[in-house]
Amino acid sequence: MVEVGGTIDKLKEIHGDKYSDLQLNCWAHMVNSNRHQSLEDAPDRSFFGKKKKESLGVSPGKKISLRSECINQLDKWHQLKERGVITEDQYAELQATILTDIKKY
Repeated sequence: MVEVGGTIDKLKEIHGDKYSDLQLNCWAHMVNSNRHQSLEDAPDRSFFGKKKKESLGVSPGKKISLRSECINQLDKWHQLKERGVITEDQYAELQATILTDIKKY
């Protein structure tokens, strides 16, 4: 526990109040258990405000195309809901999934 406290103190010296106590505690545990090496760079996890790295092969044009496909899918599912083929709950579930997919691109 003393080791973690010392690591937290070092992280606070370096980063000030940029990270919460909980984030610093997790980071210190990761450093002390050799799951993360740096006191300078936060772990590459969303918990530390780091976004997932974009895949290198997806061009801006491809991203637009993928988003358009998701929107077209959403429109088709909406039409099925309007015709009574799927329920409102089924549509809501599909809508949430598709909107999540759009955020990936």
